[in-house]
Parts: sequence; structure tokens; C-alpha cells
Amino acid sequence: MSRLDHPFFVKLYFTFQDDEKLYFGLSYAKNGELLKYIRKIGSFDETCTRFYTAEIVSALEYLHGKGIIHRDLKPENILLNEDMHIQITDFGTAKVLSPESKQARANSFVGTAQYVSPELLTEKSACKSSDLWALGCIIYQLVAGLPPFRAGNEYLIFQKIIKLEYDFPEKFFPKARDLVEKLLVLDATKRLGCEEMEGYGPLKAHPFFESVTWENLHQQTPPKLTAYLPAMSEDDEDCYGNDPRGTHIYDMAAQDNTQPPTWDRATQDRDEETRASESQASRPRMGPAQPPSPAPRAFALVERRPQRHTAAGSSIREKQPAGPTS
Repeated sequence: MSRLDHPFFVKLYFTFQDDEKLYFGLSYAKNGELLKYIRKIGSFDETCTRFYTAEIVSALEYLHGKGIIHRDLKPENILLNEDMHIQITDFGTAKVLSPESKQARANSFVGTAQYVSPELLTEKSACKSSDLWALGCIIYQLVAGLPPFRAGNEYLIFQKIIKLEYDFPEKFFPKARDLVEKLLVLDATKRLGCEEMEGYGPLKAHPFFESVTWENLHQQTPPKLTAYLPAMSEDDEDCYGNDPRGTHIYDMAAQDNTQPPTWDRATQDRDEETRASESQASRPRMGPAQPPSPAPRAFALVERRPQRHTAAGSSIREKQPAGPTS
């Protein structure tokens, strides 16, 4: 994070640690996760979808230009600052590609089930184009309210991904649909925006972005969040894919990707309680989202225990020793 100097990323100001914890001084995104607003209003109208997609594209263009793959891009990791501009966070699974070796892929299995790219499942490696796959999933979710790949468990989600098995709801914006179809492509070298497809120029020139002024996006006034489609639903309310946060799993680098992940009982009980409480809640309300009340802090201080992640229940991550973020 300290390598990044761009308005669409959370900034790391400092780190320090004591005998038990590691602390990060980060820029404060007081309006929270983009996911919260998707859940609140159900889906975004075309203007909002276009604006926030453009900001994500601008951020990815910068990130990939630095030789960095995020590898866990999703609405939960896209925060909103006090002016409602995006700030991408959570670089715990990010990979800095080595310019000396001309490395183009990261050979480890990380991510979140609903946004994982097919090459990660079939080749156990990610590339810059893997972030573009996640972008396609996010655009779909902004319009439809849920990710495109949903099923009863992670194994079935993975099967849908590698078969490119998903549907568009009625009234999905035609230009947005065309863009999603050009991003959700099984061949990583054929996705719009990848280096093999002449990079970000053709992506930014897509008709969906024809009204976007790309210069100084961070200085433009974001549109008022307005609902379009009601949140999608399926018969099975406990379907993993019906949780717009995504289904997260930790380090699976040593596992066969054709096997369903193993869950411990405590995690399963906790997940069932969470889904039960969410299914009882009302559907996302139609109408503009209201940002949270102001907070005086200029940055947030985050503490983490310096230990390895080994339990199921969160993003797939590599096991690495804790230390200050570089």
C-alpha cells in the first residue's frame, strides 16, 4: 500500500507494533463499504453504475501499471470516502509482479469464491486480467444486486465459473451487459482491458463509458445513489451466492480445486446464524442511500494480531509471516 499514490486507494501512513499486535495507520473512508449501499438500495441505476465502474477502471489501470495484482477485488474491499469516491483496500492478497523476471502471473490460490477467475481454478495462477474478471462480476452486481455466479456451496460456484454459467436479469442495461460479457471471458488473454487486447484504451473507449470524462474523476461530483432493479432472489434463501458479500475461504494453495472446501463446525454454525438473521431482514429499500453521520477522524487506526490465517471463513490467502506492509 505504501507504493500507491492515487486517490482511489486507501493510503497507508505508518505502521508500528507491540508484543501482541501490529497496527496500521490508514486513510479514513468514513462512508464504509460499497457493498453496504448495494445491499441498502438493491441495485444502482445506470448513471451510478457507470460512474463507480469508471473509478474502479481508473484505479485498476494505475494498479496494473505499477505491476500489482489485487487478487481479491470485490464490493466489500471498495470503500467510499467522505465525498463518496472509491478507496480500494485490503491488499493482504495482492501480488507485486517482479519486473526483473518479467513475471506475469502469481502462482497461488487466493480470492473470494464469487469473484475468483477461471484461470485461478484451472491453473492455480492469477494475472492482471484476473482483476478484470472481478470487475465484470462487480459491474453485474451493481446492476443486479448479486454476483453473477451463485450456488449452494463454493464447489458448485466454482463449477459455474469454469463453465461460464450465469444469466442476466431482465432490463439489464444493454451497454453494461455487453461490457460484462467482454470481461467475463474464460480466456484471460481475451478480456477487454488486458495487455493482449491492447490494454485499458479499448476498455475506456467502450460505449458504456461514452459520457465519462476520465480526467480528474476524483474531483468530479459523484451522482446521487439511486436504485434501479430490486435485489435479485432465488428460491433457496440460504444459497451462498445470495450473500452479496461473497463466500470467503482462506489458504487453499495445497488443496485440489476439484474438491469442495472443508468447513469446521464453529464456522458453519456462525455462517448459518448470519444467513438466518439476514434472511429475516427486509429486502434492500428502493431509493437513495444516506451516508453515515460525519466522523472527525482523518485516518483510521487498524490493529491486527500478527498470526497466520488458517481457519475457514474468509478470503483465500497465502500463509505469510506478519510484518509491516510494504
